[in-house]
Amino acid sequence: MTESDDAMLIRRLADRGCDLTKQREVGIHFDVPSQEIAEALARDLRTDGWDPCIFTLPDQCVVSADGKWMVVSEESIAELRRSAADLASRHGVTYHGWQANLDPGMRVE
Repeated sequence: MTESDDAMLIRRLADRGCDLTKQREVGIHFDVPSQEIAEALARDLRTDGWDPCIFTLPDQCVVSADGKWMVVSEESIAELRRSAADLASRHGVTYHGWQANLDPGMRVE
């Protein structure tokens, strides 16, 4: 996921009618080569206040974490990207991207 992808996701939230002045829960995702590294990453995410889950696939793991609330903006997502990329670098994994909850009552199409 790139900075232009971040901007596109933020635009999509706004286009859907989400109130981007309000906090919403966000999640981040990582591609991880092994269970051992996934567990270490999950520990660090927990320390940082995230609620991580490890999904084991035949040839890799995916670590997804949610539990953080923020106002989604270009600035907050840039900081999220920097933090997630730094964490990924420390563990030798790939930061895959982020997601954000829609406003209450909205559904994914």
